Amino acid sequence: MSERTLTSDLHGRATVSASAAPTSFGPNTRRAVWLGIILLAGLLLRATGLDARSLWYDEALSSATIRFDWTEIIVRRATAGSVHPPLYYLLLKAWSRAFGSSDAALRSLSLVAGLCGIAGMYLLARELSLLGHAGDQASGRVGLWAAFLMALHPMQILTSQQVRGYAVGTALLIWSNWLLVRALRGEGRSLTAQWCLWGTLTTLFCYTNNLAVLSVAAQVVFAVLYLGGTKLFSSRDSSAVGAVAGEEPDRKVAASAPDLRAQVSAAACGLSIVAVAWGLPWMSRVASQASTVRTTQAIVRPFRVKQIPQEIHRAIVSSWAQKRSWRNLSIWPTTALMAAVFLYLAFRGGWPGWYLICTSILPVVVIVLFSTVSARSIVHTRYLTFVQPIWIAAVAYTVFRHRRCLEQTIVAAWLVAVLLSLCHDSWSEIGPGHNPGMRAAVQHVSQNLESGDLVLARERHVFFGMRHYFDEAALPLLLVDQPDPQKLRAGTELRTSELITPDGVLKHEPSRVWIFSTVAYSAPQRADFEVPVCWELADIEVFEQDYFWEGTVTVRRYIVPPGNVSCQSQEAPTESE
Repeated sequence: MSERTLTSDLHGRATVSASAAPTSFGPNTRRAVWLGIILLAGLLLRATGLDARSLWYDEALSSATIRFDWTEIIVRRATAGSVHPPLYYLLLKAWSRAFGSSDAALRSLSLVAGLCGIAGMYLLARELSLLGHAGDQASGRVGLWAAFLMALHPMQILTSQQVRGYAVGTALLIWSNWLLVRALRGEGRSLTAQWCLWGTLTTLFCYTNNLAVLSVAAQVVFAVLYLGGTKLFSSRDSSAVGAVAGEEPDRKVAASAPDLRAQVSAAACGLSIVAVAWGLPWMSRVASQASTVRTTQAIVRPFRVKQIPQEIHRAIVSSWAQKRSWRNLSIWPTTALMAAVFLYLAFRGGWPGWYLICTSILPVVVIVLFSTVSARSIVHTRYLTFVQPIWIAAVAYTVFRHRRCLEQTIVAAWLVAVLLSLCHDSWSEIGPGHNPGMRAAVQHVSQNLESGDLVLARERHVFFGMRHYFDEAALPLLLVDQPDPQKLRAGTELRTSELITPDGVLKHEPSRVWIFSTVAYSAPQRADFEVPVCWELADIEVFEQDYFWEGTVTVRRYIVPPGNVSCQSQEAPTESE
């Protein structure tokens, strides 16, 4: 070989290598950059105003729960009066040990979980597209748009700013779904390892929220249908996204899929983990807690058929914390639009479409059926938290799985405009810095507190917030008729030492008494306590709170003369007075 030939050959190889590199890594790099931008946007939206609002009642319950030791948290979460499993509270306790117990520190656990949910949504939507034999380009496009919708949705932003387990549960739900679809496709080196990992994440999900069992049951239903050998969609799947859109479909999926016996054997391993680690120790407790919710008369909220479109609409266009924005749009067109999406998925979506239908509709059906026989309806936007991400994936899969430039550009622009409008609407209503809330009420009392003062809560709905913000030097007490936590609602978060009876107040002989009260939460149960006539009402301060259902916190300061035990009593004034 001549020197010129050798030089030409080397130059040619170098040219081919240089030109091949961008072609091989370009799409993956671009998707990674776009996903990074989406995650950054999600982080900014979730971190802004993270600690601006005071903890509301449910968040304060979470803060109260982590005061107990590890074992006591599990024991208290297992009682019939509880409605939440222990995993989130154990994670929150460990998180607070590492980062502190400030509002921002406690909420940051949900923030991190929200970002994990966005990343998981990209993988889930992409994997669903590959289940339908989509090409790499189409599946990546669907995944990015699903992640984008997840990052900007007001409900997902709200759950990522709450000291509640919804964001953690949503992240576990999404990653569990991704592992299931990946296992059904036969991806990965070890099929058994894939199913076992699915079983592990699913178990953790079930220990985060009792409603998780509905989503898991829907996953199992689809897996049985998919592995049952039906050929209903086999021909349709072979001509899915890639073939229809002019993109090369992923033919390796069908060729490399494992046989039915291997899939069933591996799936049995994953289901065994769920059954042994969650079903045996906890399923009976879930049944007991569900029975308590169904029969209790403490919160009566009858089921109405109109709740179905109303709550679905709120979950799609706003969040459960917004009062006004969900009324700005028509309810029935939104519901009809989602119905059209699922009809399209049923007839044109192939196996991915039916996966989305099973995992998003079956849980809603069970929630509705339970509500029809329960004193308390759970058809509520909050309880659709684990269904709403699947709706997001359904919209992304329906709109972006086909490459139709003009139509897709129009729909994409419309979705971006709608999401930005929804974010603005959410921010204008529940954005940070509007009202001082419980934090300011406690600060007001702390600045004026003297030795010998007694701080009381008339209702549990203000007590837990007080307990969170007061330091150890001024622990508040909850006024009750009987100092037995087991006889009180939210008793699983109370200690006997935090309760005081009206007689106990008089025997305490304080020099001054601060009483916190509220008329929110539909006139909650109060202790039968009458303020003695000799107590002098020194001042009243009223503090507005952020969320529309919280109302106001009223703080009254009484000056107590010596020998108050012999005073006659008068009926305690209400907030309207």
